[in-house]
This record gives sequence, C-alpha cells and structure tokens, in this order.
Amino acid sequence: MRGIGSLLVLGLTLTACASAPLPAPETGGGTLEVPAPVTPAADPLGALAAKAPAAEAAFLRDLSLLYAQDPRLRAGQLRGQAIEARAQSLANPFRPDFSIIGSTIGEGNLTLRATQPLIDFGKRNAEIARLSATRGLTEQETAAARSALLAQALSAVEEARHARARIALHRRQIAEYREAERAAQDLVDLNLASATELRLAAVEGQRAQVDLSSADADLTDARLSWSALMGATPVPNAVDAGVLRRVAGVDTTTAAQEAALLHGAGIRQLRATRILHQAEVESARLRRRPTISADAALALDGSSDATGIGLTLDVPLHRRDLDDDLAEARAQLPAIDAEIDSAGRDAQTAIARAASRAQSQRRLAAQQDKSVALLRMRIQDVGFQVQNGLAPYTDVIEARVDMFEAELAALESRAAARTAEAEILLLSGVLVP
Repeated sequence: MRGIGSLLVLGLTLTACASAPLPAPETGGGTLEVPAPVTPAADPLGALAAKAPAAEAAFLRDLSLLYAQDPRLRAGQLRGQAIEARAQSLANPFRPDFSIIGSTIGEGNLTLRATQPLIDFGKRNAEIARLSATRGLTEQETAAARSALLAQALSAVEEARHARARIALHRRQIAEYREAERAAQDLVDLNLASATELRLAAVEGQRAQVDLSSADADLTDARLSWSALMGATPVPNAVDAGVLRRVAGVDTTTAAQEAALLHGAGIRQLRATRILHQAEVESARLRRRPTISADAALALDGSSDATGIGLTLDVPLHRRDLDDDLAEARAQLPAIDAEIDSAGRDAQTAIARAASRAQSQRRLAAQQDKSVALLRMRIQDVGFQVQNGLAPYTDVIEARVDMFEAELAALESRAAARTAEAEILLLSGVLVP
C-alpha cells in the first residue's frame, strides 16, 4: 500500500503563532502605532467537524486539539515571539545610543556622547517590515510541522482501519479452515480423502493464523503512532480521507488543485520567502540613505569645547557591502518566482495523479469484489463435486484460498484508494487553519 509519510515536507498553512501581530510599518513621521491583538477566529476544524460524519468529526476534533497542544510546534512559536519582541522594541522611536569616546589626537579629549536618530528616511520602517516578513516565514515553517503531524495522524488512522479489516478477514479465514479441517477429517474417516488433504487444510489455517498475528502487530503499531500524537485518545474508527475531502469542499480534482495553489504548504512557504527577500531589497536600498541625529556631548576631562548639543548628518557615499547586499537580494526574486511556478505545477500534477490512482483502485476493488462472489460460488460447486466423488477435497481448499486472496486484494485496493485521497487532502492544504 502506497504510504503518505513522504508528504510530510509539504506541510499546511496556519494562522499566527503568537497572540499579538507585529507592528505595522510607519506611514509618516513620528511614532509607530502598534495594532491591538487580533481576536482569533472560531476554530475552523470545529466548524468542519460539526457537519462531518461521526468518525471524521472525531478525527477533526482530535486534530484541532493536536494543533493547539503539540509541544513540537512550540519551537516555531518561540522563534516567532522572539522576532515580535525585536519588532516591538524597534517600533519605539526613542532609541538613544550612549558611548564614551576617547582619542589620542590633539588634546586627547574623553567625551560622553548621546545620539538620538531623528530622521532616517524610512530605514527603521524597512527593518520592521523585514522582521514582519521573517515572522511570516517562521509561521510557514511551523505550518510545515503541522502538515507533518497531519500526515502522521492520517497515516495512523488508515493503518489502524486497514489492520482491523485484515484482522476480521483472517479470523474468518481461521474459522472456515477449521471447519474445512473437520470436514477433511470426516472424509478421511470414510476413506474419501487422504491425510495430505487434511494437512493442507491445517497448513492454510496456520497461515491465516500467522497473517492474523501480523495484522494484530500492525494495529498495535498504528495505535502507538496515534498515541504518540494524541495521548490516551483512542484511534477513530473508519476515518475516510475521501469523506474529509467532501467535508472540506475539495471533493473534485479541480477544487483540490485550486486549493493547493492557495493553501499548499510548499507554495505558501515560497511566497513567504519571496516577501522576505522583497523586504530585504527595500532594507538594503534604504540603508544607503542619510540619517539625521541629535547629538549631545559631555567632556569628562573638563574641556569645555567638547561639551554641547547639536545635529549630525550621516550620508553614506559609497559602501560596497551595501551594493552587494542589494544586488544579491534582487537576484533572488526571479529565482523564487520560478520556484513558486514550479511548485504549483508539481502540486497540480501530483493531485491529478493521486485522483487517477484513487479512481483506478476503487474500480479494481469493485472488480475484485465480483471475483470474490464468483469464487464463493465455485466453492459450492466444487463441494458438490467432492460429495459425488468427482473431485478431490483439495479443490475445495484451493478454491477457498483463492477466495480469501481475492478478498485481501480488495481490502488492499480500497486502502490504496483511501491513501491516495489522503495525499490529495494533504496537497490541497485545507485542514490547517
């Protein structure tokens, strides 16, 4: 069965990691106005859960709780808070610098100096905008972590569902092979069957027992994977990614492709990177502008001519490092644009392929169901032949083996279809607010 763990890197979108937004850039002279914290919107996963079937609703509620409490998301939140604290500090226009200046030139004065920037021609605002863009990129990196958690959760519930289906099948196999073994023993007692036929029934029953043990182990592993995410919360039964797609409004391939272009984690992260590079271009450009500052100096050695208050004009004439920073930041923009375009095409192609795979696996499962029905009829036909001495009892056992193999193949096909649906769900990026 095709796994969905490879989609962990895709991630999904998420809202702000901290309680308060970054300060907005200054629009004119004077101080910056820091906006008030935005009230969080109602839980979107809770709204989806309200209109979902029971199993999918339980999964969505568990997922919402995971997003709110998982400690692995804490690192991104802390990084975002550190960036915001820096931006809040930079938003304060009162930022004097104090220094002691000593020189051996001339009379060798020792002076205490205080400098307060008055007009920087947008440089402080550009730095705040750069910090805001950095915060946005940090949020998208946290979104990738949420996407990884979603992929793990979907994988765990699908593995548990598939293991339960296999367990039910193998238990039925064991019961039927035991019945076949008893029937073979009766035929041996009547000299109508050989010990070889009796052993064949026992061998197939033991094989089903081994398969049952394997399915039990897979169910235990799926439960452990789920408990690593959700704690003691039990794994929801019969969660279907196709149903989740319909609930989230991406039940068609076109809708999923359009959602991926807007909400896909990879594309969102590239867009956040582009915004950061745009802010770095503006910051590098404005660093070449002059700065007007108020200066106050106090001579510490008693020299009166080194004491006073005045203005300072700092005009960068030529700095090669600033030119290099600006050229590098500008060169990154077209490359990121190309990556965004490529990521969008890749996401649309992957969704189309997953949709085709899901459809073909569902069709295959339907054909396999028809095969199971025919093989059941064959078991009855062969049983009638055995009763009339027209066929050995091994034909009954082999027909039963063929039927169970067809049933298992149908289970595998349905699981593959649900896994493809889960892949579409992850690529569309609609289950992380």
